[in-house]
Amino acid sequence: MLTIVSAEMKNPYELYPPSNLMDGDLQNFAHTLGAEDGMWIRINLEQCSLVTKVTVYNRHNCCTERIIGASIFIKAGNSYVKDCGKISSSKTSYTFNCEGTGNVIEISQEKKVGPWNLAEIQVYGTSSDSLCTDKPVLIAARSGGIYDMASLRPGNQITAWGVYQDGTSKFSVNIAADQNTILLHVDFRFNVLVLNNKFGNWGSEKRVNYSNKRFKAGKEFKVTIKVSADEYQVYLDDVEIGRYPVRKLNLANAVQLVGGSRGFKWTKLGIPSNPKGRAWYGN
Repeated sequence: MLTIVSAEMKNPYELYPPSNLMDGDLQNFAHTLGAEDGMWIRINLEQCSLVTKVTVYNRHNCCTERIIGASIFIKAGNSYVKDCGKISSSKTSYTFNCEGTGNVIEISQEKKVGPWNLAEIQVYGTSSDSLCTDKPVLIAARSGGIYDMASLRPGNQITAWGVYQDGTSKFSVNIAADQNTILLHVDFRFNVLVLNNKFGNWGSEKRVNYSNKRFKAGKEFKVTIKVSADEYQVYLDDVEIGRYPVRKLNLANAVQLVGGSRGFKWTKLGIPSNPKGRAWYGN
């Protein structure tokens, strides 16, 4: 059995902490506080490992049906490696014979989820730190284009590199499901960063003041968008400049780069290793 060094969960109930998932005692359990829009538990292994089996033990004395619908994943850092399957019935324990190389086991479920209560999680396989890599896939960018890819998940990030020129008025990055469902619109204007989304109509904006003096003409910069279960975090050259709530999960199947003016251009795009890019389209 592989060594677990820590456990975490969304919205934990203080009396029943996630550490109960790794203490070897099947009589106690970890408990979330209540219903949430999306739920997750993450188990962090001591070393990167070739995982071959995951066993999940339910609370022994009550409410075994609460975990129905949750999926089990093997992850390497922030990247999803293997979907091990979904819990579809009420049982005392579940065993997933599932092979993948990673250092995190995640149990998660999207949409509205009621409280969870699990007793223990055990992971089996062979450990070796040399197994894991978590490098983004870099591709040439196209200003004004849309890159079609698979869905993003919590822990993923998108990075776009561009070159600013004197006189550039604005440029933007969209994480979008389609033209009428933009999950995150990041719009850089002179001295203002605008974050919002679009579900048929544009939603409420969040505006963040910043100085366009951060940009230097002709010098490459990068915009990074990190995805968590609760929010998008936006960084400019590794400095956090804004956050926006996640409205939906697992719907973003495209990244849109919108060019600015007067010589501005996007140069490259970094996407997680798990979503498989399909094609550029648009201008």
